[in-house]
Amino acid sequence: MQIFCGYEEVKEALPSPILTVGNYDGLHLGHRQIIEAVVKRARDEKGTSVVFTFRPHPHLALTPNEELQLINTYDEKLDLLAAIGVDVVIEQPFSREFSTIAPEKFFSDVLVKRLSAKAIYVGYDFGFGKN
Repeated sequence: MQIFCGYEEVKEALPSPILTVGNYDGLHLGHRQIIEAVVKRARDEKGTSVVFTFRPHPHLALTPNEELQLINTYDEKLDLLAAIGVDVVIEQPFSREFSTIAPEKFFSDVLVKRLSAKAIYVGYDFGFGKN
C-alpha cells in the first residue's frame, strides 16, 4: 500500500482511481463496507483503490482545546486499510486553512482534476468541503 502525505505528493497519475473520502477514524462495519466496495470496483476495473483521509482528524484541527477519543490510532487505521487491500492512502494534512476550501473547489480541483477520480464513494452523512 502506498501512502501519500497530502494530494500534492501524488506526482504521477494513478491508474483509474476509484476513491473514497472520509475520516475513517474507526473502521467499523459501515466504513468497511464502503472501502471494500471501492477495492472491489478498482480490482474489477483494473484501477487503483484510494482512501482519501485526513490527519489530524478535522475536529482536532478545528477545536484543539477539545479532546477527541479516536477509535483507532492513525497507524492502526493504516494497518486495517492495508489488510482490506487498499492500494493508496492519501493522508491529507488538515488545518483551519484547508477547511475553508469550498465544496465545489475541493470536488472539482482536488478529486476530479488533480486525482482524476473515476468514481467516488462516501457515506450517507458525508459533506464535501466547508460546511
